[in-house]
Amino acid sequence: MDLLNEEDNLLQEVSNGDFGPDENLIEVYIVDAEISETTVSSDASTFIIVDFFDYESQATTLTSGLYPRYDFATTYKVTVDDFFLRFLATDSLSIELNKAQNADYALLARGTITLSQLLEVSERSERALRKTRIRATTKLTINIILNSLPRSPPKP
Repeated sequence: MDLLNEEDNLLQEVSNGDFGPDENLIEVYIVDAEISETTVSSDASTFIIVDFFDYESQATTLTSGLYPRYDFATTYKVTVDDFFLRFLATDSLSIELNKAQNADYALLARGTITLSQLLEVSERSERALRKTRIRATTKLTINIILNSLPRSPPKP
């Protein structure tokens, strides 16, 4: 999956006016991870589950190895109202790393990412790259991009 093309497609959708004045997109990209060899074997299959707001949980595909490259993107079309703004200011995005075990799975690590950064105005752009360490039984680094697409005011 080409994440830059995905972003271009979403920007095109926004610019075509497919959104109301109180709507926006929140994008979450799960890029890759680094898993300690004391946690799983080098041929273990893992996946990540993302929980955001009141949307259905999203999961990456199974990927094997200690340095899995997920290249996963999920987009949420949101209504920006007082309730949602309070959620961004006070709540977080939940991330879980899981190991596939036959027809089941085992939780390896769980963490959260504060979303209040999406309310901050950035001079560079609205994109914020965050590397986060989720601690469980061992070190895990997951590279995640949170993106809130900038919206210009509706034209009269």
